[in-house]
Amino acid sequence: MAPDDETIPRRAWMALFVSTLVVFLAVVNISSVNVAFPSIREDFGSTDAELSWIVGAYNLVVGSLLLAAGRLSDSLGRRRVYLPGVAIVASDTWAAMRARKALEVQWDTQTASADDSEQI
Repeated sequence: MAPDDETIPRRAWMALFVSTLVVFLAVVNISSVNVAFPSIREDFGSTDAELSWIVGAYNLVVGSLLLAAGRLSDSLGRRRVYLPGVAIVASDTWAAMRARKALEVQWDTQTASADDSEQI
């Protein structure tokens, strides 16, 4: 028989929510490489085989870092490692979004300048 909602403390629900959110972010982070395939192919002239190696290497690095963080949290404590880790991932994601926007603005400016010079 399943326990009632009243018997499960709120803290347990919050822990479940935060853990689920972080797992979702990890999956999105790993999947983001697949979104970058066309750009990687254009910028580096990569073949499909090379792209699969890129994804494999990226996933290997992410998995290794997750294992190292797990070991570190075993020795230092979960909260002391988890909270800074989430902050680092969040700040890196924010920086990556800002860099992408900066590149788009720079690209738009260069394209507009090239269009203006062609019209003259």
